[in-house]
Amino acid sequence: QPIQAINPDGSHVTYYSYMRGVLIQTPSREILRRTEPIFPSAAQITATINVQASSSSAQFTAVALQNSNPGPVSIQFQLQSTGATATFVIPPGGRLMDDLATILGTEVSLGDIVTISSTAGVQIVGIAADPDAQVITPFVPAL
Repeated sequence: QPIQAINPDGSHVTYYSYMRGVLIQTPSREILRRTEPIFPSAAQITATINVQASSSSAQFTAVALQNSNPGPVSIQFQLQSTGATATFVIPPGGRLMDDLATILGTEVSLGDIVTISSTAGVQIVGIAADPDAQVITPFVPAL
């Protein structure tokens, strides 16, 4: 919902509030520890991420997920090229954000496909990161 503050001189600003989930674990990369993602309002049960950078280079692909449900949500990640999987339980108001290679526990390569599925809708945003340039570029995963 928008919140508007109006000063006595008539100047004003409008702010849109949003949930900031509590991290369930500290991100493995320094640039992610200094990043505060803003999530799309729509929640998704499935998503697909096309890896935009190899985990062996300085650039990497990450994901951030936030649970706005009243109960915990189980999230499964699967790397299509190898079948590697990882599962996390995110409590209500919780957030997970990390490099896909760290989440999956294995190297990911440029062009790999990671599918994400959850037991209830969660907010998801992909992150293309370049720590050398100190640039974070959010993207919407394929739904």
